[in-house]
Amino acid sequence: MSDDVTKEIDQLLQNREKFGTFIKRLESERASSSERTYSKVRADYERKLQEVVQSLQAHSQSLRTRLQDMEGSLQTFESERTGRQEQLEEARLRRSVGEYRDDQEWTTLERGLLDGLQQADDRLEQSKGEIARLHEIVAQVEGAGAGAGAPPPPSVQQQRPSAPAPEPADAAPGGGDDFISLGDLV
Repeated sequence: MSDDVTKEIDQLLQNREKFGTFIKRLESERASSSERTYSKVRADYERKLQEVVQSLQAHSQSLRTRLQDMEGSLQTFESERTGRQEQLEEARLRRSVGEYRDDQEWTTLERGLLDGLQQADDRLEQSKGEIARLHEIVAQVEGAGAGAGAPPPPSVQQQRPSAPAPEPADAAPGGGDDFISLGDLV
């Protein structure tokens, strides 16, 4: 969905709220005008509100399609994050048995793995945020005929909690009191 469509939908939602508010305010001013004037102004606001609702409903399918695409991407990002987490765990295990003995080599490898994991977390969170925003917009668009948006669904972040990014492990084997490296045993 392009930024232009998103801006158009945002503007339509604002206009829907505006015309709904005008209609509610008009009721409180009914006694201060003739029935004919009141009816004319109300009919104008209702016509404008109906045009806005129809425009919003026209975007409904494209919004749902975009939402489905984003939810499919979310699964890919979750798999990517899991893979990166597993790579980091494997490297740490290999480090603990002495495969990565050079401290500089280990620091470079671990930093790269942590950076990759952080990037995967960022893409995942960005995707979840966009999905939550699209759910809210779809709920508002589908509730447009009622004059008020339906309450948004629970956020995707609440539905799918992600694990926090791991902290870097000790840079050198044997750095902790309870750690015995392979080199210490030989």
